Amino acid sequence: MEFSTLYGVYKTYFDIPNFDFHFNCILSAQYLSLFMVILYVGIITDKYGPGFCFLIQAIIITFGQILVCVSVYTKCFYLMYLARCCICIGCSSIAVSKGVYCRDYFHSTHLALTNSMTSMSFTLSQITNLYFVWLVYNHYNILIVELFDLFLCILGLTLVYFIYKIDAQNNRYLSLYNYKTDYQNLNFVHSSKDKQNIDQSSSHQQIELKKNISNKNQQISSEKQDVYVSQLQINFNQQKKEDKNVVDEYLKDLKDLKKSYWVGNITVAVAYVSLMSYVMLGPAICQQYMGLTPQESSYYVAFLPNITLIMPLVGRVIDHYKSWFNIFYIISLLAVAGSLLLLFQIPIAAFLAIGMAYGSRTTGEFPLICFLSDKKIAGRAYSISRATSNMLLSIMLFINSMIVEYTRSYLYTQIILLCCGLLVSILITIVKYLHLHEVKIQSNQIPTNN
Repeated sequence: MEFSTLYGVYKTYFDIPNFDFHFNCILSAQYLSLFMVILYVGIITDKYGPGFCFLIQAIIITFGQILVCVSVYTKCFYLMYLARCCICIGCSSIAVSKGVYCRDYFHSTHLALTNSMTSMSFTLSQITNLYFVWLVYNHYNILIVELFDLFLCILGLTLVYFIYKIDAQNNRYLSLYNYKTDYQNLNFVHSSKDKQNIDQSSSHQQIELKKNISNKNQQISSEKQDVYVSQLQINFNQQKKEDKNVVDEYLKDLKDLKKSYWVGNITVAVAYVSLMSYVMLGPAICQQYMGLTPQESSYYVAFLPNITLIMPLVGRVIDHYKSWFNIFYIISLLAVAGSLLLLFQIPIAAFLAIGMAYGSRTTGEFPLICFLSDKKIAGRAYSISRATSNMLLSIMLFINSMIVEYTRSYLYTQIILLCCGLLVSILITIVKYLHLHEVKIQSNQIPTNN
């Protein structure tokens, strides 16, 4: 379950001094840890495929949920730092792998449908869990809810394993599974041919032929095993060399990226901060600034992803009009409207606007990044973008923790987020101008036939 939706429950359950400060520090720490990891997610996804990344991410999420259960059972809130970092690394890095998984089609509609189905399942899980929380928490212990979430993590890990197996069979990415399959197929072909020769031979020649075939198969098997082991050793040495030069590989890719890509990264990051901060801080703002109960504020944020059901429509518009830039003007407008509505204490309309902007952002950012970069390095380009977004969000949440600690108010945070929403419009205008300028320069460099 989203950590922020349990703000009220955890505050009552753990009952520690300066809970708001620790709560905001955990939010900042989990995105800072993600920033340090997500750069490698793009490289791993491009090399081994999104299926392999899904498997690793599911394992990390399950481990993090186990730590959450231990933290709740022992009432050690400080263990929640490590637990939430693991869960955030697993959940947020899925966005990179999910984007690359849809890259084969490279239609925003496919990515939008995937995000929409994810949002529906997430909303259903959130609402069910929240009902479960308030039902169980009033009678028993919050640990039961966390154990239920652990069960869902294990179920998800099982399903992701099958995705990995399917992805490995596509032979598009490096995988030991492919080498094993090829080796087995070669043995099967030789065995089938030899069996056919035996059936066609005369009875008095079968014994001699069987001996020759047995020796032949043994020799072939030995040769194939040597080739297989040699291939594994070559791949291991190659992987070792590539891992050692991972920084050089990134620097090489960075040199080819244009200015419009880097400003586009900042634009996506600012939009991410202006919207994701409300998902993280929404319950705390509603409780302390508007006087809502923990249950009421949690339901507002839990319903927020449900607004992202408009994402298929947004994806269709992007595909039809190629409006990678214009969609961010709409995001900026909705983010500003949501911030103003929340300042005027109209939470339902505010989270409606923020939810629509959030859904449009998740659908529009991947096509924009791919449009401004090379499709061949889409995973790495998008992982750099996500790293920029998470670093900026971590800084914003840390600043918020300091503001709340000294002012005991979220008003200044809301004003900062309002300014971020306005800044998105300015930045996307700069990106659009830079891209048109780069296209003009590139067209002038193309030689013309006289």
